[in-house]
Amino acid sequence: MKMITAILITIVFVVISFYTVMYVALIISSYIENGERKYRSRTTHMEESKELGVFVKELNFKVDSFSGKLYNFHPYIEKGYKYGKFLSTGIKPLTNSKFPYQFGFNEVPQRSISIAMRKEELEKFDSANNSTGYLKLPQLPDTITLNITLYPHDHGIIKVW
Repeated sequence: MKMITAILITIVFVVISFYTVMYVALIISSYIENGERKYRSRTTHMEESKELGVFVKELNFKVDSFSGKLYNFHPYIEKGYKYGKFLSTGIKPLTNSKFPYQFGFNEVPQRSISIAMRKEELEKFDSANNSTGYLKLPQLPDTITLNITLYPHDHGIIKVW
């Protein structure tokens, strides 16, 4: 009886281990193609952009109708990039992209403050996903408006040019 229990436990362990390894391999393969990450990345801070060598320029901005503090908010344009081979920290600038530049800004380090781009603002870019604007040239096509929310009651906008 003990022998049968030991065999069943071993079989269960092997099956669970197999599915765990396959799941991890599936996740990694969905992000990596030919040893490189498939998707472009973006920084969350201007200093990070400078450290990675993808920073292009800082943009001007003005805050309207907001009484809260934005701390270290800075909008900027950077070159698009992917991380290098096999999840290394090295980066690979995008070379075959129609939209080699992207808009970014320092993310505010407080959970109570949210800064988000309006959906109609994304249409001003040459291309965009649901949160990032991509550019053919390192310049904004028009003034971009961001919404600021300080939970629970304060709201405002940031105009970036």
